[in-house]
Amino acid sequence: MLCIHVGDHEVLLSDSVRFAERARACHVDVEFKIWPSMWHVFQANARFVPEARESLDDIARLVVDRVA
Repeated sequence: MLCIHVGDHEVLLSDSVRFAERARACHVDVEFKIWPSMWHVFQANARFVPEARESLDDIARLVVDRVA
C-alpha cells in the first residue's frame, strides 16, 4: 500500500502524479489525494492548518486499518 497526500500548490505535484501512476502500473494499491490550496509538506503545519490535521488523520486511519 502506498499513500500519497499532496497539495495542489506542491512544487513536486507532477512528480507525485507520475509516481502514483507508475506504482499502479506495477499493481501497487495506491491511495492518492490532492489537497486544494496546500503546499509542500503542508502536514508539518497540522497545529495551525485544519487540512493538515485531516490529512494526518486520514493517513493514521489507513495505517491502523492495514495493521489491524
